[in-house]
Amino acid sequence: MHKLKFLYILLTITSFFIISIGFFNYDSIFYSLLIVGVYTAIFFKYLLSQNTEIQIIYVFFFGFVIRFFLMHIDVNIEEIDMGDCRDFRESGEYFFYTNKISFRGYDTFNGTTLLMGIINKIFGPHRVIIQYFNALSFMTAAYLTYKILCGFSLPSKLKLILMLWMIFSPQNIKNTSISNREGFISLCVAFSVYSFYLFTMHKTIKPLILSFGSVFIGCLLHSGVIALLAGYIFYLSIYDNQKKEYNFNATSVFYFAITLVPLLIVLIVFGDSLLGKFGRIESTNDITYRVLTSGGGGADYEVPFGDNILATPLRAIYFLLSPLPWYWRGVSDILAFIVCSIPHILIVMTYRKNIKYITKNARIFCKLLIVSAIAISFVFGWGCKNAGTAIRHRDKFISLYTVILGLTLSHKYEKQNSTYTTVFRKIS
Repeated sequence: MHKLKFLYILLTITSFFIISIGFFNYDSIFYSLLIVGVYTAIFFKYLLSQNTEIQIIYVFFFGFVIRFFLMHIDVNIEEIDMGDCRDFRESGEYFFYTNKISFRGYDTFNGTTLLMGIINKIFGPHRVIIQYFNALSFMTAAYLTYKILCGFSLPSKLKLILMLWMIFSPQNIKNTSISNREGFISLCVAFSVYSFYLFTMHKTIKPLILSFGSVFIGCLLHSGVIALLAGYIFYLSIYDNQKKEYNFNATSVFYFAITLVPLLIVLIVFGDSLLGKFGRIESTNDITYRVLTSGGGGADYEVPFGDNILATPLRAIYFLLSPLPWYWRGVSDILAFIVCSIPHILIVMTYRKNIKYITKNARIFCKLLIVSAIAISFVFGWGCKNAGTAIRHRDKFISLYTVILGLTLSHKYEKQNSTYTTVFRKIS
């Protein structure tokens, strides 16, 4: 495992050196395909070294194949998305040639521009490379999610179903195949959740720092990632390590305040960079104006009670479940509801029904993820009034939803397996 990580680092440094001395043309398609092939081979070598279940390896393999096919269409036939993607590519290339951060003509800090600019500096400004690392980042996020599911000993069949949903969700396939930031954000979220999972298991400081650090990096790409911290703060301030349960009292308030202090310091110092999306917002009208002027389409929806603060819970529900039936425009919306919305309905149903039956460690971890999920719904509920946009933002946190769904469904599968075992013993 350590040899493969070292190989990743070595190849990255070597590529940076090769591009710096101009050994290959900056837009060499041969070099781009070489990078794609080598990094993909290392990824699957790592999966095999971890004794990953064979059916899961097949899921990852075909997940890559589909994304490669869409990358080919986007690069060589017709662009799938010509909005932000083209702007991101151009700003990344501008950084490569000038070392300056600029997005859509404005010389202001933009985390996505910086990230794509750095990738260009290392591997050359070829769009295939950007799109590939967007896909690779998401597939890595999926693997980290799989590791969490394995950590809680979920049944193999359930893990397979969850990985199929996460990797083959249609909108997710599209957004992680083009020169977008969705895959990179998904990796920040998944790595943060995985690191915090390790912290809850081992209570060491390193994974806690990595978890918070990953959130802050994610915030550089999209400010809304900050909502993920809600569950972490809830755990750190409310969880009683001695009693192994959540316990709210005066001590909890004290720890809650202590937890917030370093977070507030970071936000004060780096707030403009981390929370750019929330800058200059003074009322709900400002949020509404930004949503309306950011573009929409036929999938726009209206939330009852409009822009009143009382509509916040409804906005969160609309964000989680869109496209809702009364806004369906055709077969595509119905399919989107089945694939993208029903799993979130299952989360609500199975959480209420099964949370008390799952193992104690799983229950503790699931509750903190639910707090994060609620915070995410509230934050993005105010930032979305379009079903497509809601699905795209939900997919940023699909690793979190996958873990919650897996933990809440695990009781059902364990109960079934227990029943089958009992019947088999009686027959024997």
